[in-house]
Amino acid sequence: MKLKKIRREFQGRPTPVYFCERLSNMPGDLKIYLKREDLNHIGTHKINHCMGEALLAKLIGKKKLIAETGASQHGIALATAAAYFGLKCDIYMGEADIEKQSPNVAKMNGCIVKNTLKISTPIYSI
Repeated sequence: MKLKKIRREFQGRPTPVYFCERLSNMPGDLKIYLKREDLNHIGTHKINHCMGEALLAKLIGKKKLIAETGASQHGIALATAAAYFGLKCDIYMGEADIEKQSPNVAKMNGCIVKNTLKISTPIYSI
């Protein structure tokens, strides 16, 4: 399956589960494990669904992905997926978010290979 191969070879999945020995030794007879989603390509879990959405869009003949984001992690993931599949990508962010998240906006712009990325403010606000 194409998505399984993408997850393994591009995203770095499956990510390991880490046993937190020192936290588990605290009072309360706990065994604490962390799923290391931070080890995914781009450093968050958001790439998981974005790669699937982009693959589906490509398979049904779509040319562009569109998203709205505030903290921009979803935008980075979608821009990465768009670049991987050669799709265009529009990311909508609020003006304050674009300014506040400028390092992540730069990462989104860095994802672009042969496609175009447009980052803009929403058409309307609530």
